[in-house]
Amino acid sequence: MRVGLSVDPPLAAIPALLGEEGVDVYQTVLRDPGRFGNYGVPEPTDRAALVEGLRGRTVWGVAHGSLLVNLASPEGRIRNSSVSSLLADLKVAAEVGLDAVCFHVGYAKGHPSADAALTLATRKLGELIGRMPAGPRLLIENSCEGSELGQTIDELFSAAEIDQLPRSVSSIWWRKQGAYVRPDQQSLYVSVDDGGRELIFETETGAYQFCETRDGAHRCRSSNDHRQWRGYVDPPPRR
Repeated sequence: MRVGLSVDPPLAAIPALLGEEGVDVYQTVLRDPGRFGNYGVPEPTDRAALVEGLRGRTVWGVAHGSLLVNLASPEGRIRNSSVSSLLADLKVAAEVGLDAVCFHVGYAKGHPSADAALTLATRKLGELIGRMPAGPRLLIENSCEGSELGQTIDELFSAAEIDQLPRSVSSIWWRKQGAYVRPDQQSLYVSVDDGGRELIFETETGAYQFCETRDGAHRCRSSNDHRQWRGYVDPPPRR
């Protein structure tokens, strides 16, 4: 996981802020997020200052699209304005070297079903992808409120597409089993399989124990090199 800053324009301030905080990831906006149209778009001199300030540095930047974007809107005017707004953001993002533009897909509100909303959103998203410039990517930001689309993986892919996605055995196991955080918040328990094997992480130190049943007893090890099995050891108490 990489931690970064969310910084509003002027863009010229971003290089110095990243340096002060010691981070190389940031999010910004390229227009007034509460309006459609070219309101609040950074001036050419401001864009040039960002490019010059980050010259020779390796950073990752993303712009958040307008909060009014709704590719599933029942109103054609809003769907078309959403596409135009994101295309404009992508154009500026390409100019200043941003890696991506993220956005929320839209809402099922006003449609007879979520499937009807997804059909409209998919159509406009295809149009958007067909017209986007080279360079920055489009990132769909996951959502979690009300009738907002993009809350689950099956809204983005069909069941057949999900089955074809590559995955590791461990990720399948971990998704089937549970995780448990002790009340003192010092240990995270993650089940590995149905046979009782588990990984135990100390959240404050990063130390781990891998435990399984061996010769009828629950034994643990904390190293992959020497593999010395012993009983489970509680993390040291807080001072």
